[in-house]
Amino acid sequence: MPSLNDVSKRASKGSLDPVYVLVGTERLLIERAVDAVRKAVDSMGAPGFNIEVFDGKGLDAARVIAAARTLPMMADTRLVLLRHIDAMTPTEQTNLAAYLDDPNESTCFLMTATKLDGRAKLAKAAKKKGYLIDALFAAPRFGSSSAPRRRLASTPSRRKRSRPFSMRLVTTLLRSMTQWNASRFSSARASASTPTP
Repeated sequence: MPSLNDVSKRASKGSLDPVYVLVGTERLLIERAVDAVRKAVDSMGAPGFNIEVFDGKGLDAARVIAAARTLPMMADTRLVLLRHIDAMTPTEQTNLAAYLDDPNESTCFLMTATKLDGRAKLAKAAKKKGYLIDALFAAPRFGSSSAPRRRLASTPSRRKRSRPFSMRLVTTLLRSMTQWNASRFSSARASASTPTP
């Protein structure tokens, strides 16, 4: 099963699958993959012209399938983005599953959901065809070789270098504020001491 990172990498190379079903709670990772696919479609011709976005709440699946079956205009590929497929009724999700058997090769049909019932026909068809991608955040385990290793100011030379810079900055800011307040105070005193006729 491909990951969201694989989707982004392949999209940056211009290689897109006809269908993606991105499911998970990691909205940021999903949006990165969506943006990568969108940029790939835009780079294939007529930026922004061949993109249709739908929201699943109360949506009729026939309308989205008709958009996915439409040929692109002045480009090689078009993007049909369907957000929140989990908000669609089970009947409409089943109708979407029928599209997965024979997708349009000139359309990249991208669907997103927070959670999808694994027993439903759409989830089973997407998993069988290899279109289902779980958006799971894979945090590296502590102590593993893939975990990033950072050393935070552990040596005395690093501490010496970092401390004077921050103290210099604070000193400069305090001096500037003091001068500004002093000039403000002196101008206020001068205007107060000037007699008015």
